[in-house]
Amino acid sequence: MEALEQANTTKNAVLLDIFPEATHIGRGGGEVNGLKKDVQPENCTVLLKTPSPWEDDREFYLLIYETHNLKVKLEIRICDAMEGSGYDRFAVIHKFDIINSEITDYSDIIEESYSYKIRKFKR
Repeated sequence: MEALEQANTTKNAVLLDIFPEATHIGRGGGEVNGLKKDVQPENCTVLLKTPSPWEDDREFYLLIYETHNLKVKLEIRICDAMEGSGYDRFAVIHKFDIINSEITDYSDIIEESYSYKIRKFKR
């Protein structure tokens, strides 16, 4: 259980760095709430942003997050919050993969991502 708790702590720390305005962690980890309507990921590299082909209230992002000892590929979804929640949006991690810190060509990562694959769908 300790490894799972550590993984959730790492994910939450990364999310809070990417979304510093977040007011709290949601659903036991892997989600941040309290975001503003115009929120954009910060402190990371956005490789891809894809609007949902099915709903108007969400976008999918492929991100690279780096610190001095960690390089992570994240696939996240930013959605509108439920009316009356007290905030506009929230973000959820769909994939969180630690990658080789020496990777600089992200073309394969992009083509394998959900954000890239759903671009072929039309409303």
